[in-house]
Amino acid sequence: MMSKEKNILAIIIYVVGMIILPMLVMMTVGLISGVNPETMTREQQMNLTTTAIVVSYGILTAALLWITKDVFKQDFAKIKSWSNFTLQMAVGLLFTFAAATVGSFALQRLGVTEPAANQAAVEASIGVMPIAMVFSVIVFAPIVEEIVFRLVVMDMLKMKPVFSIVFSSLIFGLMHVMVGGMIHIIPYFLMGLVFGVIYHKNENIWYATVLHALHNGATVLLVFAMQGMMG
Repeated sequence: MMSKEKNILAIIIYVVGMIILPMLVMMTVGLISGVNPETMTREQQMNLTTTAIVVSYGILTAALLWITKDVFKQDFAKIKSWSNFTLQMAVGLLFTFAAATVGSFALQRLGVTEPAANQAAVEASIGVMPIAMVFSVIVFAPIVEEIVFRLVVMDMLKMKPVFSIVFSSLIFGLMHVMVGGMIHIIPYFLMGLVFGVIYHKNENIWYATVLHALHNGATVLLVFAMQGMMG
């Protein structure tokens, strides 16, 4: 658990890193490359956007890890049984995919057939910079999101565990559907519940972070497999 000051600082860094930093990176890269934004081709725009995402997430991850490094060290030392850790990751992975499946089924029942804008954007960016984006999705995103939504948000509401899990999952879902239809929050919210429960159960940031990374990694593999089958 971190101090109130560090929690607030982490939230400020997250907001700046998600909203302001990508724009600054895009402006900087644009100035360095000397390309006029008004005359950019679609491919150049995708390259610039993807670069901004990867660089911003890298900086954001480093900043948040610097603030929370003591928590990660302490929580790593608390893991006494790696067999139990592995078992929880396996069971947790089944639950995250169950949550994603239930969420997708709910969307279909509601007549929603298009993928979430966030998912579509990530898949498009992976097509532009496969290695950098895959690393960002599997490493950067889980670290950043679990620090903010579990370590910070849930710990700030620790006296109300059920509410903290639900509230952090709701915010987690909302951050993934800021662009596009809000209805797509359902699967993200359900997956957030799984991450929240495993964090609450163990009171250890490593459990939620590694599970999140495993889920994202498995999802990326499925995306590549489906793209391979389609052509």
